[in-house]
Amino acid sequence: MKKLFDPDNPIIAFLAKLVDAVVLHVFWLICCLPVVTIGPATVALYYVLLKDVRSEGSRYYRMYFRAFRENFRKGMLLGLLFLVVTALLVGVVFLYRALYQAYGMQICHVLMYVSAALILIWLLIFEYAFAMMARFENTVLKTVRNAFFLMVGNLGRTLLMAVIFVAFYALIFYLFSYIFPLIILGYGLIALINSYILNRVFQPYVDQSLAEAEERKKKTEEELKKRGLMTTVELEAKAERDEKIQQAGIWPPVGGF
Repeated sequence: MKKLFDPDNPIIAFLAKLVDAVVLHVFWLICCLPVVTIGPATVALYYVLLKDVRSEGSRYYRMYFRAFRENFRKGMLLGLLFLVVTALLVGVVFLYRALYQAYGMQICHVLMYVSAALILIWLLIFEYAFAMMARFENTVLKTVRNAFFLMVGNLGRTLLMAVIFVAFYALIFYLFSYIFPLIILGYGLIALINSYILNRVFQPYVDQSLAEAEERKKKTEEELKKRGLMTTVELEAKAERDEKIQQAGIWPPVGGF
């Protein structure tokens, strides 16, 4: 019985992360209320959950609002791009639907489904993009571009996320009268599951960026030491600070790719 409630028990650990996802989903809903803030709200959600699934850091709820503030400007631009293009694609679907109903043009019926498929692809691109902005330093447009290439390059994982996305919202429509539990879990649950997948996608790029950053840091420190600008004591103190940061679970800056 003691092992059952052990925090290291994988089931208990996952349930704890599930509770985090539920609470963070409520924070996400609140921060999304102005609609235009969906970008920084979603980036902050992924920032915390990508760390949570790796058991890195602590105080995840406080961390969410800090990440929301720190990513507000770029997250806002990313979110506006997402909303504008999504609205246009949805408008195109309804336009083709109206044309098909009015004139019976079969091509409009086909184009309606093609446009609906494009909406799903666009949503999947942004499942990568919001998480990438949470994990990597880059411009908004490069983030979207890289998200597209990662989506295509990891087709199996992308399809898995698509199945999760479609199945979840199909369940909402199917159980419409019992929607309250699904609203409570909501997008936070999808983001939690996706975070397990996305961490695996991002890891090779994270390792590469950190290795390059470590190499640059070593060269800089060696150069400063040669010039007599850093003493051994200072170098040791710096190393101790870096170690404490790592132990605290704070991610070092990771460059874009």
